[in-house]
Amino acid sequence: MRRPVLPSSGQAYDEINIVRFCSSGKKQCPVSGAALECYRKGTDKGKVMLTPDYALRNVIRHQAVQAKVYIPPIDKDELLKEMRIFLTLETPGDDFTTVMPALAKAVVDDTNLGYIKPKELQELLGSMREAAESCPGGCAAEAFPALVAECFACRVPHIVDMGVDMLPSEAAWGCPRVMREALSVGQDPDCRGQVLVAIERKFKERAYAAAQARAVLSYDTESVPVQQFQARCADLLLFAPNLQLSKARS
Repeated sequence: MRRPVLPSSGQAYDEINIVRFCSSGKKQCPVSGAALECYRKGTDKGKVMLTPDYALRNVIRHQAVQAKVYIPPIDKDELLKEMRIFLTLETPGDDFTTVMPALAKAVVDDTNLGYIKPKELQELLGSMREAAESCPGGCAAEAFPALVAECFACRVPHIVDMGVDMLPSEAAWGCPRVMREALSVGQDPDCRGQVLVAIERKFKERAYAAAQARAVLSYDTESVPVQQFQARCADLLLFAPNLQLSKARS
């Protein structure tokens, strides 16, 4: 729990989780079922009132330090600064595999919550993409697709659009998690349009490997639009008879 907050029910939640829960129109406490108090005036009218739980935050961070568990910083500038370290870092440290994904998620979560401006995330993605392309073996080559995957995972349309813009890059397109998250977004009627168009464009350009082709065709979905998209991609594969899906590496 990185940003513990208290709604009127008194039950603590991580801010990003309760905000996502309430964004679907639910205004009841997930635990007690009690009605949550909302703002009645101003720009936040209709939004659930949330109070930062500083005491719980301090306890969590103290215990995390004792247990040597990494929690990304709360301060926006510190968070972005830590993420930008991967722009120039060539050799990952021992904690890279745990720190980097946590930072990527925190950056996207804080953009969703409004602590980071969309333009700042867009600029960070652009810098990460440039660093990943100029140094394929550097840390940015792993940090960049992790950030793109989180853009898709958040399911917020304007942030998903940023992921779509980055999808054609080699580092993002070749990442299995990015592909999984992108296909998952394809089932969301509010976000899927541009995502599926971007993937289909890659198929039309034949800019794919067997791994991407297999991921698209084997994705299990009951969404009719996604099934139709899969059928179109399958038709495009007919023009690539040398692609061996069964023997390809994932």
